[in-house]
Amino acid sequence: MSKLRSAIVGCGVIHGSHIEAIQALSEDVELVAVCDEMEERSSATARKHGVHAFAELEAMLDWGAFDILHVCTPSGQHAACGVLGARAGKHVLCEKPIDVTLPAADALIGACALAKVKLAVVSQHRYSSGMRHLKGWIDDGRMGRLVYGESVTKWYRTQ
Repeated sequence: MSKLRSAIVGCGVIHGSHIEAIQALSEDVELVAVCDEMEERSSATARKHGVHAFAELEAMLDWGAFDILHVCTPSGQHAACGVLGARAGKHVLCEKPIDVTLPAADALIGACALAKVKLAVVSQHRYSSGMRHLKGWIDDGRMGRLVYGESVTKWYRTQ
């Protein structure tokens, strides 16, 4: 089987984690392109990793020599970028949240279904030790009958 080719849109804070993951899976996946509307970001990342740089997602999709679009843009742009990727026949790996409105999230889900491409949303903490303990307590009834759950996590990430 040939390697899957990945392209990243959005070269802000989280894109480096995606590059590290791609590199960790280097037998199966390779980074081939990056895109950011701030051209200096995509150019710097492309030079560092020896890949193609784009300043517009549409141009990267027209080039099209990749299989997976990693959406690492600001949250309110996730669905719009993913929809364009799906329509171009690319599988979509989207940072969380899938988007900031339900209609946008539904549009991305629908576009991926229509194009018959895979959609995955990053949720790296779902199997952390704390979450596994909490799930075990719920399953064992140690917390009573669950009727509602909510989580607020306040993280500050600099640019």
